Amino acid sequence: MHLRVRDMVPLLLLAVAQQASRPTPSIPWQTDFEVARKLAVARKLPIMIYFTTDWCGYCKIMERESFGAAEVVGQSAKYVPLKLDAEKTGVAQAKALKVNAFPTFVFLDPQKREVGRILGYKSTPDFVRAVDTVLAGDAPKIRLQKALLANPSNGKAAADLGMIFASENNLSEAETLAEQAGKAGYKGKPMAQLYSLIGRGSQRTNYTKCRETLQKAIDLRDPSVVDEAYEAMMISTIFANRREDMAQIAQAIVKDPLAGEALKAKAERTLVFDQYRSQLSSEASFLDLFLAQANFQPNRNPSVWKILFDSSATVTSLSSGPSGTMFFPLSSETWHKDMAVDRNRWVLTETSRKVETRGLVSLATIEYSGKMTLQDGKESALKGRFSLMLINNSGTWMIKSLLHEPIKT
Repeated sequence: MHLRVRDMVPLLLLAVAQQASRPTPSIPWQTDFEVARKLAVARKLPIMIYFTTDWCGYCKIMERESFGAAEVVGQSAKYVPLKLDAEKTGVAQAKALKVNAFPTFVFLDPQKREVGRILGYKSTPDFVRAVDTVLAGDAPKIRLQKALLANPSNGKAAADLGMIFASENNLSEAETLAEQAGKAGYKGKPMAQLYSLIGRGSQRTNYTKCRETLQKAIDLRDPSVVDEAYEAMMISTIFANRREDMAQIAQAIVKDPLAGEALKAKAERTLVFDQYRSQLSSEASFLDLFLAQANFQPNRNPSVWKILFDSSATVTSLSSGPSGTMFFPLSSETWHKDMAVDRNRWVLTETSRKVETRGLVSLATIEYSGKMTLQDGKESALKGRFSLMLINNSGTWMIKSLLHEPIKT
């Protein structure tokens, strides 16, 4: 039997449709503790509680990269997966289990007794191994304890055992083992990971200990730990209401060759924000800074423009042409660099300003005149209007939306 190409097209389309309709593998999360416990009793399986929060960046990375992986989804058949937001649906459980760092994975037997804990971000292979270790019971813990009894100077065994206790949120025992490993002169990768776990575990409870321990993790110069330790250090300043220390940490990040580019960009933004904080505190000085940044500067710092905008801010530019008014929704940096100020070397002078403040929201309109220099070197007159919606976040203003439109002369 021979099929012509045109006869095969419907079959190919059917195959593609069937492939596309196959569901993406995912962990079958429960969201109610009692429902999960009843399932655990019926199936004679442990419960794995995944504690997360809305603001947990590493949680989102694991959800995107690991929780859809075939090996992770397959492994989830060995336990009852339960997802709880520690600040919403799982407040009571997080408090009872002393969960104060995220992500945290707590394993309970059907009788609600803790049998293991995994603390912090894990890559897909590391997560699979960590879960296997917990499900295997206390065998690794017993083996490491025997190794330390035989040789108290076994620094690696002390560090590995400390990581197990830290993952169970037994920080006092983990600290003792970290000290033991340190006295033995051990400086391997597990040591940096152990310090990072201890530091992140004390983020909310002991600022000094958190900073000191995370610094020890950073000082061991393990690239896989440096970023997470710095991130935890910056977050700890918020919990301890020590925002004045954040600039010091940001400076260390910028200078550290092992810090990732994304983290350095965040640190640079923090430093710029700290430098301009006083100008961001009132609408008048904020709008003065905005207008200054809307003028061409040959060696401008892009971070100054970025701190003026909320992370979800929208910029819409209107342009009039033969076919009518056109709308250009853009990111703030694209508008500044590629469409307006930098590209055409804007020089603006404010001609009027109106501001109406309603609590934490301020509506502002700035009209201007000036000139721009086009790509061919010719100058052209400018006249336009900025309409801004500002929001106040913890005492500083930022742009939630910006509309730019020309004014016909």
